[in-house]
Amino acid sequence: MDLFEHQCYILRDAGYFETRRQKEIESILQAQSPAIQNMKLCDTRTKSSPADWEGFQQNLEKELSRIGDKKLANSAEVAESFTNVVKSDTSKTLKSSRTDIEHAAKFFGIPTKLINDQMTIGELGTLGVFIEKMNIISKPLGCDTDTLYTLPWSKMPSWWLWLELEKRIRKEVRASGSNVTDKYLAPLAFYVDIIIVDKRIAEYFQQIQRAYPKEMTCANTILKVPHYYSLTSAINTV
Repeated sequence: MDLFEHQCYILRDAGYFETRRQKEIESILQAQSPAIQNMKLCDTRTKSSPADWEGFQQNLEKELSRIGDKKLANSAEVAESFTNVVKSDTSKTLKSSRTDIEHAAKFFGIPTKLINDQMTIGELGTLGVFIEKMNIISKPLGCDTDTLYTLPWSKMPSWWLWLELEKRIRKEVRASGSNVTDKYLAPLAFYVDIIIVDKRIAEYFQQIQRAYPKEMTCANTILKVPHYYSLTSAINTV
């Protein structure tokens, strides 16, 4: 349990459990253009010529209002902030003497040896999250990060479950800030006695269990609890 507690403290300090930040993160993820997500790294430099940044920002704000978290009250502010980050990074990329792989490594926090120019932006983003998670657990476990980076994803139950949840979450009509916390805590279903989730995540668990009954046999009790005041009575039924 000490290992899990240490990871949760790191995630808390990084702001993953901060409500407003969660809404912003999930809303931006939900509003991302498939065209950008599917763009290969080798095409980014030629397709990243000076763009209509005002139009980019306006479109993002529109998408945030349409499919972002319903409680996201600052769509315009979030769109402006994110646009400025992308604009600045694009400018640096075009002026930089770094190769596309070197730039992607720095931007996503991924070792260059794990990147090739045929990877898409979406794949790089996913790999970046994986590397971040491996960096977090390597210290308390005393593991070599290079070893963790090369482990097959199919052999890592918690990461496999993360990916399966992410697939289903991205199909939602609107983003939900609570997904940030859910994705970090739900994979613990393989390691702790009870996981408490809401109705929506409980349904995703059921979908995954039906699709992958063999893989999910190791998952422990998943409890659907609508309110925190129902927690004790729900646990007592187990």
